[in-house]
Amino acid sequence: MSKSTKNYSWLNTKPNSAKTLIEKAKSEAPGFRQHVAKFEEQVKGSSRINAPATSRGRMG
Repeated sequence: MSKSTKNYSWLNTKPNSAKTLIEKAKSEAPGFRQHVAKFEEQVKGSSRINAPATSRGRMG
C-alpha cells in the first residue's frame, strides 16, 4: 500500500481526540454535520423509550 501524498488535517489529530476529529470532520466532510445531527436526535429519542412498556408490546 502506498502512502498518500495529500495532507489532510483530520489525519493529524492528537491521540484520543475523538471530539476534535468529529469537529474537524463536521467542517470538512460534505454532509457529515447533518449526519451527526440526525444521529444525535436518534440517540435522544431512544433514551426516552420505556423498556418495560416496549417489552410488553412484543409479548402479544
